[in-house]
Amino acid sequence: MVSVRAVLFVTVAALAPVAHPSEAAPVPACVNQVAGVNDRCETWSRVVNDRTSEGAAVADTARGIAVNKSGDRLYVLTTSNVGSAPAHITVTALKPASRGATLWTAHAPTPLTTRAKALALSPDGRTVVVTGQADYLPNLNARLQTYWFTAAFDAATGRALWSALFRASGADAPVAIAVSPRGDAAYVTGTSTYMQFTEWNTVAYGTRTGKRLWGQRYGGQAGGNNVPAALATSPNGDRVFVTGTSEHPQHTGQHVWDVAVAAYDARTGRVLWLRLARVGASQYPTAMAVSPKGDAVYVAGHATTGTVTTPVAETLRLAYATNGRPLWQSHLALATAVDAVGIVVSPKGDRVYVTGARSAAVAPAAGVPAQQATIGVQAVDARTGRATWTASYAPPAGASAVPRRLVLDRTGTHLYVAADLVPAPTLGYPLVVSFTSAGKVAWTARYDVRDPAGGGTGLAGGVSAVDAVVDAGGRLYVAVDDAPAAPPVDTQVCAVESAAGVAGCATAASHAALVLAYAG
Repeated sequence: MVSVRAVLFVTVAALAPVAHPSEAAPVPACVNQVAGVNDRCETWSRVVNDRTSEGAAVADTARGIAVNKSGDRLYVLTTSNVGSAPAHITVTALKPASRGATLWTAHAPTPLTTRAKALALSPDGRTVVVTGQADYLPNLNARLQTYWFTAAFDAATGRALWSALFRASGADAPVAIAVSPRGDAAYVTGTSTYMQFTEWNTVAYGTRTGKRLWGQRYGGQAGGNNVPAALATSPNGDRVFVTGTSEHPQHTGQHVWDVAVAAYDARTGRVLWLRLARVGASQYPTAMAVSPKGDAVYVAGHATTGTVTTPVAETLRLAYATNGRPLWQSHLALATAVDAVGIVVSPKGDRVYVTGARSAAVAPAAGVPAQQATIGVQAVDARTGRATWTASYAPPAGASAVPRRLVLDRTGTHLYVAADLVPAPTLGYPLVVSFTSAGKVAWTARYDVRDPAGGGTGLAGGVSAVDAVVDAGGRLYVAVDDAPAAPPVDTQVCAVESAAGVAGCATAASHAALVLAYAG
C-alpha cells in the first residue's frame, strides 16, 4: 500500500561561496610503490581539506565525487569539521588538468550544523546539487531534530543558488540523490522515522529555483521499518525509480524484509507501479541501474536463503521492465557468501555487471580476521539474468579486499572496482581493481603514502566512504576517507605525510578527503 501525507519544506536563502586563500599541495604519485600489489600508479593524487578564515586545515570526510562530460571539472563533496565548531557541508571544484588544483570551494548556505551525504551533477554540467542532514535544536530543553538539507551551486563559480530543508518527522535522513537527464529537476530519497517506525520519502526540486515539485511517501506493506537504498531516473527523464527494503508482515516477532521497487511519474510524482520481491528469508537491495534504452531497471543486493539453523548468504539480482512487469530474478552466490554493493549496465544494454565481497575462511592470524574478503564481479545476461562469467581479485595473504563502488567506462570495455584493502582491523589502503569486459583483471593500484611496514594510510576503521566516477576520456577518479593511523608513528612517516600535503601527523586535522586519479 502506498500512502501520501503532508510534509514540510522550507527554502533557505542562498549565500555566496566562501573563498580560502590556501590549499594543500598535491600528493606525490606512487609513494612507496608495492611490488606484487600494484600494476599501475595514480597520475595524480591530493588531499582535500577545507580551510578556516585563518588558513588552517580542517578535518574533512569524503562523501561523493562527480565529473563533467568534458572532464575539465571534478567536484568533491565533504563534511568539514573544525574542532568543536558545527560541522558543515563543503563542495570543492578541482581542475584535473592541473593535478587537481582547487577552482573554488563553497559551503552549505545555512548557519545550521550540516553533514554531507551525496551529490549529483546536472548532465549539462551547470549545476551541482548536494544533500545531507541538518541539525536543528528548537530550544535547550528540546530534543535535537534532523532534517534533510538539499542545496544547489553554480558549477562554474560555486555560487549557492538555493537550499531547502525537508521535515517530515524531525528524524529525517537522506539516502540518495539524482538529477533528471534534462537537468531541470533533482530527486532525493531518504527516511523519516516516527517513534519506532521508518518510512521512505522521495522529493523532487527544480534545480534552478529549489521549488518543490512533488513529494511521495512509502509506509511499507504493514508499517514497520522501511529504508530506501538507491534512486535512478529513466534515460528520457519521464520516470524516477527507488528501491529499498519493505518489512514483511509477520505475527511471530521475527522481522524480515522484502525488496520493494517503486516507479514515479517524474513530472507529478504519481506512483506508476510498486513491486515487491521475496527470495528466502530476507532481502536487502543495495544498488540500482537503468538500461540505456530505458526499457528495464535492475536491482542488486543480498538475500538470506537456506534455513534458520543453516542460513545461506547470496547475491540477489532482480530485473523489471520499466512498465513494472517482472523480467527475471536470481540469487546466486559468487562464492560462499556475497554482499553486493554495485551494479552497472553495459552501453549496449546487453549485460549487467554486479560486484560484491566474497568471504572465505582463512587461518586466523594476529590482527587479521578469520574471514578473508575478496572482490567478486559477475557479468549477467540482461535478457535472461544468467551469469555469463564470474571474476575475482584475491588480495595478498593476510589481507581482505572489500569492494565499495563499481563503475564502468563509457565504451563498456573496462570495469573499475574501488575498494578498501584491509591488512588489519583498523588500518587500510585505497585499492582500485580494473577488470576487462571479458572478466580479466587488467590492473590493480594500491595507494600508499606511508611506508608499507607502517600499516597503511589509515582508512578510518578499515571502512571508508569510497566513491568513484569515470569521465568521457576513460579517466578514473576516486574519493576516499583518509584518516591518520593511531600513534605512535615514526617521525620519518610524519615527514612523508607532511611532504605529501597532509596537515599534521596522527592528529584530527589529518583527516581528509583523498582524491586519486588514474588513466583508464
